[in-house]
Amino acid sequence: MSSLCPPSIPRIRSFTDLSQINDLSTALAVMQQLNIDMDGVCDTQDALARIRDKFSKSQAREIYNEQDRVLKEAVSADHSNRQAMSQLFNQARDYLQTLPAHFQTDLQHVFPDFLHKLDDTVQQLKNSDCTILVAGETGSGKSSLVNLVAGCQILPTDLIQGTKTICELRHSETRKFVAHPWDQKHGVLARECKQESDVERFLKELKHHVTYADMQTDESPYEKIEIYWPLPILGEGVVMVDSPGVGESRKLSKQLESYMTRAYGFIYVINISNAGGIHRNRLGQLLRQAVERSVTGFDPTTALFVCNWWDQVAPREQEHVIKVTLDRLSKILAGVRRDQVYPFSSTAALRAVEAGNILDEYRALVEGIRNVLPRTFNAKLSTYYSWLSGVLKRSLYSVKISTNIGRKQMEEKEATYYSVRNQIEALERDAEDRIDVMRSGFKREVDSITRKLITHLKTDGMRKLTTWSPHDCPAPERKWQNVAKEAASKFAERLASVVNDWEQQNKMVGKIRSNILKGFQRDLDLFEDQIKQLEGVLFEGMDKRIVTDFHSSMRHARPVQNVFRKARRDGESGFLSLGTAISGCRTADVKSNALKPVFRSYDSRNPNAMAEASKLFLDQIKEEDIVSATKKFFERIAKRFDAASRLLPEFLKADRSLLQTLQGEVKGEQERLVSMYPQLLASCSQLQGKLDMFFVQRLMSFEFHMKELKYDMTRPLGTGSFADVFRSKVPGPEGQSIPVALKIQREKLTPKNVTDVLLEDRTLRDIRHENIIRYYGAARERQGNDMRWVMVMEYCTRTIKQRFISDPEARVPGRVEIASLRVDAMREVAHFALQICSALCYLHNRGIVHRDLKPDNILLTESDVVKLTDVGLAKRVIDIAGSLAGTPVYMAPEVLLQHGVYDMRADIYSLAIILWELWYGQDAADHIGSHLFGRLEDAVKVGLRPSITMAHTPPEDWVALLQSGWEFEAAKRPSSNEVLDFFERFLKSSSG
Repeated sequence: MSSLCPPSIPRIRSFTDLSQINDLSTALAVMQQLNIDMDGVCDTQDALARIRDKFSKSQAREIYNEQDRVLKEAVSADHSNRQAMSQLFNQARDYLQTLPAHFQTDLQHVFPDFLHKLDDTVQQLKNSDCTILVAGETGSGKSSLVNLVAGCQILPTDLIQGTKTICELRHSETRKFVAHPWDQKHGVLARECKQESDVERFLKELKHHVTYADMQTDESPYEKIEIYWPLPILGEGVVMVDSPGVGESRKLSKQLESYMTRAYGFIYVINISNAGGIHRNRLGQLLRQAVERSVTGFDPTTALFVCNWWDQVAPREQEHVIKVTLDRLSKILAGVRRDQVYPFSSTAALRAVEAGNILDEYRALVEGIRNVLPRTFNAKLSTYYSWLSGVLKRSLYSVKISTNIGRKQMEEKEATYYSVRNQIEALERDAEDRIDVMRSGFKREVDSITRKLITHLKTDGMRKLTTWSPHDCPAPERKWQNVAKEAASKFAERLASVVNDWEQQNKMVGKIRSNILKGFQRDLDLFEDQIKQLEGVLFEGMDKRIVTDFHSSMRHARPVQNVFRKARRDGESGFLSLGTAISGCRTADVKSNALKPVFRSYDSRNPNAMAEASKLFLDQIKEEDIVSATKKFFERIAKRFDAASRLLPEFLKADRSLLQTLQGEVKGEQERLVSMYPQLLASCSQLQGKLDMFFVQRLMSFEFHMKELKYDMTRPLGTGSFADVFRSKVPGPEGQSIPVALKIQREKLTPKNVTDVLLEDRTLRDIRHENIIRYYGAARERQGNDMRWVMVMEYCTRTIKQRFISDPEARVPGRVEIASLRVDAMREVAHFALQICSALCYLHNRGIVHRDLKPDNILLTESDVVKLTDVGLAKRVIDIAGSLAGTPVYMAPEVLLQHGVYDMRADIYSLAIILWELWYGQDAADHIGSHLFGRLEDAVKVGLRPSITMAHTPPEDWVALLQSGWEFEAAKRPSSNEVLDFFERFLKSSSG
């Protein structure tokens, strides 16, 4: 090419090279060189514009291809996950269909119509549409943003004639649109653009239908318009949804709420030049409806907020505007993060793209969308995972019960059947009666709150709702309907504020939580524990973890991402507040005849007109609307309690039905025990393991990533057979570094162990006690194809062993010569013992045995607060069936000698040995070892215990406590509550 181009003609390889073109003749030469049409060029600027257009298209295509690749990767990963999950569901169907009839009946009790739901889920997994909803106020620039993200100027962006209906943009090689009318009698309107020359005419027709509104109703005749176009960034399955302004009409508001419940991405566009640009009530209603109505769970933390028209904000004011915007958003969405907010100018970005450039703000926004998509994809698939996991665990549970009962002799089987059946029937009656009482109490309290709220809105609330200053009134506009819409929005915000102020002043939500729901939770926990105890009898002599695992998996997972955040107030705030619920109970009818005279003559910010309009708006809200909204609000708060209260009776009915079926099975039982049941157990366990591995590898949202958890592998805090512990740091809520302990499992995750790991994870997330080490969450460490589980836990500086036993200078009672000074040392020991007992009481009251209580597992903070660790080894009482775990010298005889099932009293034996060590400052293993001849098991059986006859022996009551604590028979040992009472009494009596 160089031989054809004179040296005077510059070579244009990039946009910056255009500066070399100084005159028309050079420009024309360049155009000829680049095969650009020169027909009609009149001057240098015209020529430069054509050359610039050549390069803008080329460069924009490269830019969009890169962004397209990034988004396609997320969509492709979701498609792969859906395929893998479909395979797991199909395998589960094959397994479930082979189950004998009585096992399928048992599943039907807990998971009604489970086979139909399984098939329905497989069909849903085939629909991989990824919907990204763009919403915002009228005139905020939503359509411009959609055009930019989609990479094509296809939607009209006229401020006068804005979008009047929902527009769905999809990638297609064919250009067409399909308009769906509200009135289905008219049928859909479809248009296709077959020729390149028809594009301009086609887009004009599209604009007409997108912006058309009925003169009387000011509403579009179309429910939605689907637009198919060759879009650079939208790959297969990605749907960009543009919407009219939030609050335009009641019908559109309902539409948006529906889209919110199924959207994978949500972008809210804020007109930052319009006094903050955020209508709190409108945005709040959208978020609230999405949370309440979403079947698969809408996560508001995935919302992105675009501050549009940013180029109109002076640079010196930008930081302040961001701060104000975050403050406004935080009142709607508590905990909103700075990385959810994007300063932006869609028009500036479009101009930049036309010039061959791209703004950093645009790159950041697309990156934000890309980061959000995997979270929302995985959250929805996790819902399917949880359901199938529950089905498999219930199946495993019923097959194991059948196996265990089938092995019993007929007489023993009869005794077990009648005993358990009678207890189940009694518990079933008690549970249903108590749950009815709890629901009635909850309903009475909600009814009382509703009556008080209605009274308030008619008295003090009415005065606040109808008192306006000129500053708070809407500005006059040419169309009175627009003023009415703005007035309705301001009234809704005022109504939400009035209700929230009243609720917070009277602490209505806090009272419901403390007076009703806490009691509800205690009773439900008690019933669940009783059910598990009963079910544990059916597993006698077997590993009972399946009971705990099934019940645990049926609970809704609790998030731990906010472990470092401050505790919230008793009342709900932001978009989940009672005020938002009430203000959204009925969309104001701004076209009512009563409002016309108020706003047709509205020519200034008139408080009297606004007061009159407020009365009319309030009149539109009926008492039944408030009753319904209040009921729904409190039902959401009590949602998980209500779900549990419905499940527990179903568990009992299913257990009773299964028992009755098994009782009647005699013929062919041996054949089933030998051939069928083992195969079913193996198939179900294998399926559950594969499902859990899929969840951990592809779906689980980990709170931490190994790249942010720096640690020195050469300096472990501790090592063990199963895990190594290292020190690391994580960022705190204010940006500070918080020290943590990383417990990295040595064994890689496999389908055989992953189910137990997830059960331990759920157990630790549920534990919250001052004297138990805090579990912050998990991470996964990948090494090639292997993956290891990492627990991120609270960091402590030392152990109680280092404090009292390893330190020869430690002041312990057994080393103090003077009796009067010994009391101070005793009080110090009692102070630590009290904290240990407090933690044990918490665990034991929840039916959990620690199993490995020893000084190395009792940590201390810098301020000497006790923290029990290794609670991960702890198991619920019903899980334990002769399994050996712990350190021998601290093991209770029933554990050491493996005498079948043991319970919380095993921890009391360990505690008694530890208390002896704290008194004398000696290692019990060293002490007992010096007196041991033969096996420890034999010595313990004949009564070998630490000596309490050495110098400075404990007082008689302390000796009695130690001796009762290490009794051979577990039943003779005190409970953790009794030991706690002992030390509380001692500290109280010795304080004077």
